[in-house]
Amino acid sequence: GGSDKFWIIELAGKSHTVRYGRQGTDGQSKTKEFGSPEEARKSYDKLVAQKVKKGYVEANSEGDSRGAQLKATEADLQEQEPFLAEILENPDDPAVYAVFADWLSEKGDPRGEFMSLQLQLEDESLKTAKRKELQKQEKALLKKHQREWLGDLAPYLIDQKGKELIEWLRGPMFTHRFARGFLDSITVHYMLPDFSNALRHSPLSATLKSLILDHLPSGDELTELPEYANEEWDFADSPSLDGFRGCMYESLQSFDVTPENYYGPEEAIMFALRGMPRLRTLDLSVDVDTDELFKMKLPFLRSLTIDHLNNYPLDVLAKNKSLTQLEAISFFPHAMEHGDEPYIQLSDIQAICRSKYLTSLKSVALYSANFGDEGIAEIIDSGLIKRLTYLDLSYGCVTDAGAERLAACDLSGMQDLILNNNFLSKAAIRQLESTGVKVTATTQSNGDPAADDEYLYAGSWE
Repeated sequence: GGSDKFWIIELAGKSHTVRYGRQGTDGQSKTKEFGSPEEARKSYDKLVAQKVKKGYVEANSEGDSRGAQLKATEADLQEQEPFLAEILENPDDPAVYAVFADWLSEKGDPRGEFMSLQLQLEDESLKTAKRKELQKQEKALLKKHQREWLGDLAPYLIDQKGKELIEWLRGPMFTHRFARGFLDSITVHYMLPDFSNALRHSPLSATLKSLILDHLPSGDELTELPEYANEEWDFADSPSLDGFRGCMYESLQSFDVTPENYYGPEEAIMFALRGMPRLRTLDLSVDVDTDELFKMKLPFLRSLTIDHLNNYPLDVLAKNKSLTQLEAISFFPHAMEHGDEPYIQLSDIQAICRSKYLTSLKSVALYSANFGDEGIAEIIDSGLIKRLTYLDLSYGCVTDAGAERLAACDLSGMQDLILNNNFLSKAAIRQLESTGVKVTATTQSNGDPAADDEYLYAGSWE
């Protein structure tokens, strides 16, 4: 991680001496005697192997030491800072990457050539032969330099460090991708605290664009692993996310946390989100304080998906002045518990439709909502219908009356209308299809939705 330590072992006949401590200090020394030179050598080799496995790098000279590497990296980053600042300010402009690539190439840095190759490969008009030639060069550079470019993340992203601990994990623990010469995206299929801390201290976290967390083990699950057996964690702890506290992911545009099960505290995700000011896409199906989340300043946010929860304060979302670029929302609540009020109601769609700030909204998916035909009327009368290209009200209570109102509208801008699991007749579905819109409306219910609210209990379970 961010440790700056040394560990030195010297073999002398039937003994070896270990000296260890922080860089810049003399450290501590311990000498151990053995019965023979062979025993001393065996212990020597075993200790070296253990240290390498833990992440120590063998140094042939002082210049190769961890401290020297860190200082060199820091100096290099300072020199690159003006270029990185320009890229952060204009992340979609390939020209700023090209300038940086030229500068790196002038310094003899092979990453400049790699960055230039990846920029060229973005050209969709490339001939097949030329594309294959560039891809071959790209692959060769990546094979030769990837470990150096990844730094402290290499043991995880290349060597899959930690996978040996998870017996049931059949695929890789980590997948990653480079784009425009930078580590662009990481998918973590099982999140260990060690990787969380390594990512936190890596300079590559500042330029990462996409992070997907597939499995977040609870504290008690982690203590079943030998590495963490002595930790006093329980199911309500989230050690794998502790590395996000206070860390800034300034370039991160997409954050996806949709594990099958997660029982950690709400605060853990919020700590992570506070360090991601430039998010464009946020996809969550974990416990999070939605009241606080919907108030956060996220001026770059384009798409927001929140599933599996039972609190959707859409009135709070609608009052968020920073969300003027938000284009898509998708909310699929947890199945309603008996005795609860519906999690998405008429007042919620009214807040969305009448918001002064959600002016870029053009894709709406609200599942298990009880507003039905009244909600349809609100979407139409507010004028939101004219901006929508995608509308999904599955697991709802829309009837033929609502479908008739929709069919009477100008739906020329609508690309997808999804009304699965509502209360529509075949005739009403045909009427909607006659508008030319792509309509999906499977598994409809019969009867009166006022007397049959089973649709509210068919939400997102685990």
